[in-house]
Amino acid sequence: GRYTIVGIGDAPPTVHQAILQAGGCSRFAHKNKVHVLRRSGGGLNRRISADLLAIEAGTKKDVALAAGDIIVVPEKMVDFGF
Repeated sequence: GRYTIVGIGDAPPTVHQAILQAGGCSRFAHKNKVHVLRRSGGGLNRRISADLLAIEAGTKKDVALAAGDIIVVPEKMVDFGF
């Protein structure tokens, strides 16, 4: 869905903050495959990786968001063997 995200203090909002404000990830979220789509000059989308597992573990820096960014959280593929 679409959300208006507010940063903390003067800092821009981040991917992790936005996901938490939107209610967090489900157990089916592929948290290490999260990415941001950002429009660049010429109307092309730039893809920016945002490994949520690494961000939560403190091993990678959170990605600052810009106006119009789209956060994509893919689903894990679950195989029940049927």
